[in-house]
Amino acid sequence: MKKVLQQIEFGSSPDGKVTVLQDGKIFYLEEKDHDFIEEIAKLIEKQYPRAWKALSINYRSSEKNAWHYLYLRVSRFILCNMGKVDGLQYDIDNGILHIEDINCPMRSECPWNGVVCHPQAFNLTEREEEIVKLRAKGETYKDISRKLHIENSTVKNILQSARKRLSLFSAKDLTKLVASIL
Repeated sequence: MKKVLQQIEFGSSPDGKVTVLQDGKIFYLEEKDHDFIEEIAKLIEKQYPRAWKALSINYRSSEKNAWHYLYLRVSRFILCNMGKVDGLQYDIDNGILHIEDINCPMRSECPWNGVVCHPQAFNLTEREEEIVKLRAKGETYKDISRKLHIENSTVKNILQSARKRLSLFSAKDLTKLVASIL
């Protein structure tokens, strides 16, 4: 099993490279960082599927070189959404991507605004989203099951399914992710 990405902060250098702060070390994200890039790609694809699809379309001319193609998509997502060292919270913490408000002079005319930049999170069903939002507001399984007229086990199963699909470690992480964008 791969290590869950946690406590990672990203930045951008003046020449547009992604900088990474992990475990007290700073380095530039490079194509050769295969395992690291693959893990971030999985998180983006699961938590922001529309953004991932748009990036795949945008960089499809590079898809013959698989590593370069993956690197381009991951680095663009990071630069557009997590490229500011802010010290408020980590950009990736326990497998959860935290989107930041990046100052971009092209934001108002960028065709990817709202898709790649400031993307819509995950791809939950209406029922999953309803249950996760209730959990994020502090409702218990019992409260939710009563309110929605379903079994406790159904609430638990729905949360488990959503958590697994988004590659999150726990239902608590799913709730934190949803709470961070409410």
